[in-house]
Amino acid sequence: MSIRTPLTAKLAVVDTATTGTITYPFYLDQDVDGVAVSLFGTTFSGTSYPSADVYLQTTPDGGTTWIDVAHFAQMTTGIAATASLWAFVGINTNSYAGARHDGGLSAGAVWGVLLSTYNRVKIVYGGTIGSNSGLTISVYENSQSSHQ
Repeated sequence: MSIRTPLTAKLAVVDTATTGTITYPFYLDQDVDGVAVSLFGTTFSGTSYPSADVYLQTTPDGGTTWIDVAHFAQMTTGIAATASLWAFVGINTNSYAGARHDGGLSAGAVWGVLLSTYNRVKIVYGGTIGSNSGLTISVYENSQSSHQ
């Protein structure tokens, strides 16, 4: 066993969209030990229940099918949300995957599925958002090979 050096940044974005579904793809090294997704909150203003759902997703087929790995707790108006979520690469012991495909994972949940090298962060904005002060998303990998 060797000591892992600091995490390597794979994605860093600030999203200020106010509607729709936004995706940010990124690639991981092949021997990743773990992935950390940092989500720093924003404040929304608007009417009709403004919200944001943020997912970490992976694909087994190059981007045709997306599987939820993590789903942050839903952010709503008036909440300056700050969260940190870790998803670790591993073999899932749960054989039922139907409800976890592209937006099916419950808010605040992590599913221990094996990540592929091609992944994405998906943001789904709901309700009517008048302004978004900026949702900061960072993805880091923990991989020995990326530091050699």
